[in-house]
Amino acid sequence: MDIREFPQVLFKSWLCRVVPTKYRNTNSLALTLKEVDTGEPIATASVNMIDNDAQALIEKHFGYEQIPVFIKDYSENQGMLVALQEAGVVSDVVDYYDSGYVRVPLVIVTNQQIIDWYSCFINTSLTPIIVESDNNSENFEEWLNSV
Repeated sequence: MDIREFPQVLFKSWLCRVVPTKYRNTNSLALTLKEVDTGEPIATASVNMIDNDAQALIEKHFGYEQIPVFIKDYSENQGMLVALQEAGVVSDVVDYYDSGYVRVPLVIVTNQQIIDWYSCFINTSLTPIIVESDNNSENFEEWLNSV
């Protein structure tokens, strides 16, 4: 898969693609932001909540084409939730998880490309490959054509 298939989002001053991946220890969906032209990493939009109570919330909201994800909307990621909602990537908050000093929002992914990617991952033992640029590439198009 090419990261250009995934939705764009404006987060702070960066125009990014929301690129899915997974957390290895929980197999939960992870959302990363990559710079739209170079594919360089900008931020990780999601949080991997590994304790039993957090995983129970995910299971409670998980269903066919209903993929829950915790969003990091604090510290350097303040404003992430609104950016993802405005881009049509995630729903309104369906639940919260209190983790230490922060309340982490749980949302449902609404973007079909991300849902399809995760569904493919869940239904196979393989993680779909996502093409990204490397840090030496001046231009994503150039890099993509060279692969």
